[in-house]
Amino acid sequence: MRAGGGTTPMTIKESHWLIRLARWCLRRGATPNMISWIGLACACGAALCFATGAGHAAPWERGITLAYDYSWWPVSGGILVALAGIFDLLDGAVARNGNLQTRFGGVLDSTLDRFGDMAVMLGCIIYFARVANLTYVFLASVAMMMAVQISYVKARAEAFTDGMGEGFWQRGERTVAMILAGLSGHVAAALWLLALFPGFTVLRRLLLARRLLADGGDPPGDQRRPRAPWRQPRGSPGYVLVCAILASVIVAGPRLHGVLGPLPDPLRPLLGG
Repeated sequence: MRAGGGTTPMTIKESHWLIRLARWCLRRGATPNMISWIGLACACGAALCFATGAGHAAPWERGITLAYDYSWWPVSGGILVALAGIFDLLDGAVARNGNLQTRFGGVLDSTLDRFGDMAVMLGCIIYFARVANLTYVFLASVAMMMAVQISYVKARAEAFTDGMGEGFWQRGERTVAMILAGLSGHVAAALWLLALFPGFTVLRRLLLARRLLADGGDPPGDQRRPRAPWRQPRGSPGYVLVCAILASVIVAGPRLHGVLGPLPDPLRPLLGG
């Protein structure tokens, strides 16, 4: 949320269950900032799970998908990422329903969100550094940089203009990708997506900022419906189609092609390792 205690990872209308949960928290004295810190704790817990088993497949994948090992660590990480996402929705709902919105709350929440994003990727980096897989250390590092840059470009440009919430790979999409990756035990497949594609969102926001600032900082009044599926609004058929394709890459990709699994290290021979 912009002014006080919660940026929702996905732009959605507050649902009935979220409002009820927010009111339940308010009755027990919870504040938006407390909930933001709990969300960060969940993200750090996910980071520990991924640092221990980002290259593991889920136990039911044994004999189906090649991996360094088979354990519940990635699944646990996915659950904790999901909890972190729920708390990120909840802190804003508590602030709005309790009239507890503050400008500092918004700053704190955004700061903790960035720490959470980086912590999850740092966990992946630690795991693949331990098993000496240069490719996935690189991919997780790039994914971490892209997550920070997507948010930074928006925050910096919005000091001068509005309408910067563009691009497919916003925080909600990245969060859902890591949830699916953890629950399916296919973290490596998600790292390919999160390293290769969010850069286009960074570029799109930079180009949009340049155009808006050249026009005096006012967002255009009549924006035509974008044709590309990944540029269509959330909930549109094109958006749903792209999400389904990306989800299938994460969930089924390692079973279809080994390069999306955690074992290959194509960068090592290129670097002479």
